[in-house]
Amino acid sequence: MFEPYHLGTGWSKKNAAVLACLSEIAYLPKKEAMQKVSDLSDRPIDFVWFEKNDTQAFLCNLNGATVLVYRGTESIGDWMTDLDIVKTKGPAGTCHSGFLKAFIDTWDEVLPHIGRDGHSPIWIAGHSLGGALATLSVADLLWMGIQVEGLYTFGCPRVGDQEFCNFINAKMGHRARRFVNNNDVVPRIPQRIFGYDHYDHVMHFGEDGTLHEDGLSWLALLEDRLSGRIHDILSPGTDGMKDHFMSNYKNLLERLNA
Repeated sequence: MFEPYHLGTGWSKKNAAVLACLSEIAYLPKKEAMQKVSDLSDRPIDFVWFEKNDTQAFLCNLNGATVLVYRGTESIGDWMTDLDIVKTKGPAGTCHSGFLKAFIDTWDEVLPHIGRDGHSPIWIAGHSLGGALATLSVADLLWMGIQVEGLYTFGCPRVGDQEFCNFINAKMGHRARRFVNNNDVVPRIPQRIFGYDHYDHVMHFGEDGTLHEDGLSWLALLEDRLSGRIHDILSPGTDGMKDHFMSNYKNLLERLNA
């Protein structure tokens, strides 16, 4: 069952697995997604679907928590090729202009549904581009003084500058976690050279599926990436793209909870 609040200063393995499942469900059509989410709870889920232009998200209630999940992009190759590195003013710093535009598309519709009762803990998640939108949602809520209980992203790109990330770190601390699977290439874009950064508390899955909390050293990370590419050399597709699949994140976290 979903845990509405973090316990102590740790993270929730159970919630990470549920949010990974929900982030995969976000790729489904509305009716199918609503049914899948309903199957996860023995209570009414208050499912609300949001869609405008290329931005999709849904909001539901799980065990008393308000949960917002953004869909990623289904054409990751095209998205990476056309990636615009221009930054613009966002909540608490400068942010990727394309991510900010996608976020704004649905935010006016989403916001009235968040924290309506004034006491439900808020959890926000997403995969890939959805992780970027989840991060911007959290930043905007925090900027407005609304507390967020959890931000968990999967294969999330860099969203903003150091000021933006420092704001997330200061306000969220251990309650913000970003999961990275082995050679997933998306968390490495846009590049730091263009002034982008990540918020703290990376949860890195190694090539063998081992989870390393707060990441790996540069040397260990290089060795792990090389190992993943060597083991993947005879498989179709690139290691960095396959490691980005949401299904892989979900499977790794489900295995962690087994």
